[in-house]
Amino acid sequence: MSTQPTALSAPGTRTPRGATALLALVVLDLTFLVNALDRQVLPVLLPDIRTEYQLSAGQSGLLSTVFTLGLGFAGLASGFLTDRFRRKTVIAVGIAVFSVATLLQPLSTGFTTLVTYRILSGVGEGIQYAALFAAVGSFFVRRKGFALGSINVAYGVGAFLSPVVGTALADGFGSWHAPFFLYAGLGALLLVVMLVVVPRWFTEVRTEPAAAIAVRTKLPVNRNLLACAVLAFVPGFCGYSYLGLYPTYLRTELHFGTGELGVVTGIFAVGSLLSMVSGPLADRYNPRWLLVASVVGSMVAGALMFNLHSGPVVQALLSVVEGISLSGFLLLVTSMLIQRSVPVSAVGRATGIFTLSVYLPAAVSGYVFASLVQRLGWGTAALIQLTALPVVALIAIAVLDHRVLQPRKDLP
Repeated sequence: MSTQPTALSAPGTRTPRGATALLALVVLDLTFLVNALDRQVLPVLLPDIRTEYQLSAGQSGLLSTVFTLGLGFAGLASGFLTDRFRRKTVIAVGIAVFSVATLLQPLSTGFTTLVTYRILSGVGEGIQYAALFAAVGSFFVRRKGFALGSINVAYGVGAFLSPVVGTALADGFGSWHAPFFLYAGLGALLLVVMLVVVPRWFTEVRTEPAAAIAVRTKLPVNRNLLACAVLAFVPGFCGYSYLGLYPTYLRTELHFGTGELGVVTGIFAVGSLLSMVSGPLADRYNPRWLLVASVVGSMVAGALMFNLHSGPVVQALLSVVEGISLSGFLLLVTSMLIQRSVPVSAVGRATGIFTLSVYLPAAVSGYVFASLVQRLGWGTAALIQLTALPVVALIAIAVLDHRVLQPRKDLP
């Protein structure tokens, strides 16, 4: 009975296989970048979409985040599939579903069909998400922070480019449809590249015989797994309510122009670039205070950006702080800790739990935030949803088992 190759043979070596592994990582990062392009473009185009389909505030809020419903449930299912089938196949299926759904969105005939296609795009992303993080995290065992950080950086680059490119394409072609056609084409192209370039020995790393993995049906449940699931709630429910409706706030309340809107919204993604710092830091040092600082940073930024009627510079700075806190640190470090909390054979399922914990709450976050705004106004709604609710994350950090927070001893 054979065992899959270990993760220690290629990363960090100056061998042909090591170079191929780095190339495979870059290609997988690019597939995730295209996910970010689709995720972030709809909120900046939402005022135009709302006008075309005559949407209510609640419908607009739901539309801005509903794709995460599909992402969360599909991510959970993908986590279980990832531990039983080839990860490369699961990733490919996810990219294909995402690309088709992105293509269909501008062809929607109304609110119902558009919501359906948004959920379907989330399903594709969710299938890809858990398999991608499990594959990369299992291969780069000693450099998990660096490898997972690179995925987050790719997301950040895509999230920054998406509003800028999306608004430019929409203005240039006179229609909000154009960006979706481009992003669907990029997804299809990268699917072909991924199938050709990424080798199976990269995606299928295991530390147990395949037969043993296949019969393992129980996910080890411990307090760290549960605490990480609660931690993931903050970037999901709180973060996506901000991402979904912040562009609407900037346009309708602060009267930002299209160019200012794209830059201020997209600059949130600059925070993701710090994943290349936060990942290695969490590998080498106790990440508890990184988590605390990121939660508190998001609480402060969330309160200020919707209560200070400030210009583009101040809003951009607050958006960067929110991005650093949620995407650059909290999301990445939590995903690392949840993988540390289970055996390698259960990494896929643990990643699925993480995906569900982030994206299922995110699915209703836009609707809840929009409803609070209608009743209480932007400022009070932000204080409730972006500042008060994240306190639960601080409680989760306090109950984490210190053993999962210990720095790695095998790093040079």
